[in-house]
Amino acid sequence: MKNVSISGKTVPFAPEPRQDGSAHSTEAELMKFLTNTALVLALALPMSIASTVPADAGSTIERACMKSNRRAASKPLCGCIQRVADQMLTRSEQRMAAKLFKDPHRAQEMRQSDRESHEVFWKKYKAFGKSAGNICQ
Repeated sequence: MKNVSISGKTVPFAPEPRQDGSAHSTEAELMKFLTNTALVLALALPMSIASTVPADAGSTIERACMKSNRRAASKPLCGCIQRVADQMLTRSEQRMAAKLFKDPHRAQEMRQSDRESHEVFWKKYKAFGKSAGNICQ
């Protein structure tokens, strides 16, 4: 068994025995291991976001989502969006984002605003929207 470094962490790597009975790893085996590890981590990330939210997390976004007149709004979808918001936005930013659910015109005004705080929020809000769109399909 030998150790390999993945993202700065050393993990054990035990290659499967080859047909000739030796246990020496080849570069192909190592690449296969690293690729599989990366795939597992990539698939686990959305699950970790969904499962690491504290029980007392706010539901500001979830409530605004459910109250919106969007056909796709559902408890599971809005709950997922809330979990992403809990990971990416502060409580204050969540309250501001909830207002945008209620009044889409306000979003347009904020996006075009010259205020630096609106610009900072808008960038975070866009990143949140992209993440929620990818995770909460």
